[in-house]
Amino acid sequence: MPQDAAALPAMTWSRRLQRRFLILLARLAAFFLLRLTVRGQENLPSSGPLIVVINHFGWIELALAPVFLPYDVEFLAAHNMFEHPWVGWIVRSYAGIPVHRGEVDRKALRMAAAVLAKGGVLAIFPEGGVQSRSFRSALIRPRPGTAFLAAQQAVPILPMAFSGSGQEVFGCWKRLRCAPVTLTIGRPFGPLTITGHGAAWRQALDDASDLIMEHLAALLPPNERGPFPC
Repeated sequence: MPQDAAALPAMTWSRRLQRRFLILLARLAAFFLLRLTVRGQENLPSSGPLIVVINHFGWIELALAPVFLPYDVEFLAAHNMFEHPWVGWIVRSYAGIPVHRGEVDRKALRMAAAVLAKGGVLAIFPEGGVQSRSFRSALIRPRPGTAFLAAQQAVPILPMAFSGSGQEVFGCWKRLRCAPVTLTIGRPFGPLTITGHGAAWRQALDDASDLIMEHLAALLPPNERGPFPC
């Protein structure tokens, strides 16, 4: 674990300064481009360890989540996004843990565990990534990694849901209107427990993943809940 923990980018003054600059830009962009409503800030814990789970309809979530999280958060992001020609520098500023999709990325899990062991805060998009040409407007089924990590580390989970942050924002901008986006921060829940072996363990993992999404769905209007009606 020490070797993997050392792979985490240090929170140097330059990285912290870059984050503050990006947060300032996000605030300015939100002021001019969005009609933003924020609810539930009283639900934010004072400190970690903590896993923050966020829906992922588009790029707005990554830009705005750090604005309202009063921690030095480490995001998990797909490894290819670190070298993305447009947003790679943003991802590298916020995301300290690259994840290889479609496989059990043990190194990423150990790095995430190291953050939580130090009382840190992780931010994860349980649905996985989003493509710029296929922004969503409703939840989809999650990947199992978030529930596995949360149960393995036995830490609380904070749901954070953005409504109106998907493809509909472009329609508003085309009409030269501010896009209405609502951020709702729910109450922490968990820790999760996953027990059993074989098929029973896999079913428990799927149930825990669905539970995470149900907590997110409860913060969204019915048309954005996808397969998770409340």
